[in-house]
Amino acid sequence: MYQEAQYLRLKARVEIDKLRIDEELVETPMLLLEASEGLAEVTLLHSSLLREKEAVYAARTQDIRDTPDSDGKLPSEAKVTNMIRSLSGDQTVQAAAKAVDEVRMDISLWEGLVSAYKEKQFNIRKIADLMISGIMSNASVYEQERSRSRRTPLERS
Repeated sequence: MYQEAQYLRLKARVEIDKLRIDEELVETPMLLLEASEGLAEVTLLHSSLLREKEAVYAARTQDIRDTPDSDGKLPSEAKVTNMIRSLSGDQTVQAAAKAVDEVRMDISLWEGLVSAYKEKQFNIRKIADLMISGIMSNASVYEQERSRSRRTPLERS
């Protein structure tokens, strides 16, 4: 996975700590920026790998066209077309395609992380508004956290 340590560190910070709502309000935009940068980097890597995959495929195709058969003649277009169709079994082409697919999955993970931080930012503002208006108090937050910590891990999910 691309930047796995950074991804896991950011993923661990997605949950809102209501007892530290002030710090969460300040830190979340920075964490969202970090997640967005990670997404941009992995998207750039994906574009680079796509171009590399196309270059590998083009080079293999050109090798097929330029390699003479046993009679010393260049292969016919029909034969070249058949050989190009079999390129999906070529190890070099497969490796390039696998790299692109892996990075595509990483993009999905990073997109999910960015989305989670955007939602977190929205929810933090809602919680802060509720606390400012007096609908939610620090005492109620402490009580919720205390009852949550008493539950077994299976009850928490």
